[in-house]
Amino acid sequence: MEEVADPVNSVTLTLHDDKQCALWDCMRVHADGSRYCCIPHMDFALAERTIQRPHNMANVRSFIQLDKLVIPKLVNHLRNPALGITGISNLQHLNVLNASPLDQHIRFPTDLDEREEFNIWVFIWRFVPNRQLWRQGNDTRRGNYVRTRFYRLFPAVGGTSWRLFRYTINSNTVALYAMEYCKSLAHPPPVVGVYYRRTCVNASDGVEYLNSATVTDLHSSKNKTEQNEMHSEFLANKGVQHHTPARDLMAYSDGMISPELV
Repeated sequence: MEEVADPVNSVTLTLHDDKQCALWDCMRVHADGSRYCCIPHMDFALAERTIQRPHNMANVRSFIQLDKLVIPKLVNHLRNPALGITGISNLQHLNVLNASPLDQHIRFPTDLDEREEFNIWVFIWRFVPNRQLWRQGNDTRRGNYVRTRFYRLFPAVGGTSWRLFRYTINSNTVALYAMEYCKSLAHPPPVVGVYYRRTCVNASDGVEYLNSATVTDLHSSKNKTEQNEMHSEFLANKGVQHHTPARDLMAYSDGMISPELV
């Protein structure tokens, strides 16, 4: 569905860039005679483009959502300014990607709340990041723009991760960037492998089926050999292998879901 009404807020949402409000993260249909859905969003866009820091989105949108829903709109608006001002900051005159983000805490804060797992920043900058900090990876053609992955060369802290993507617009002087920081989870939720099998045995009064299940934590490297052995054994016996987070754990038997939690 490309357009949907929101009865609570009395607005209509759309996936069409040319119909959306110009504010970078708004998916509402713009008002007649305007590039914005309302005056406050126009004011936000005009004000936010002057902020000399990247937009900060801690646990707001996942990178997949950003890449699919927001980036194409930003690229189109930057290629065609007549579509309206999005509010994304142009930081090409600042030392943003020539220094490690770890040394720019005001621009790239990493002190996330305990409930927050990642932070994403979006901004406009010059075409080439510092090659001593970011190694350029592969280019991917995405319609009318090119996405380039960059890999971190500066040391990370405590298992945290960083990734950087550049979206080339229409010149080799400036580009759109999205950078993501993910903190290390001290105790990641276990991913459990459940191996569940029905075994046919001979009984005095006919055929009997015995059910058996084995559970292992797939996060633990010491279980790799155990996993491989179990996997081969149960495939040979036409068993069912099922990986799922522990909170959603269900038993499987011959492809049928058991109503009982393991």
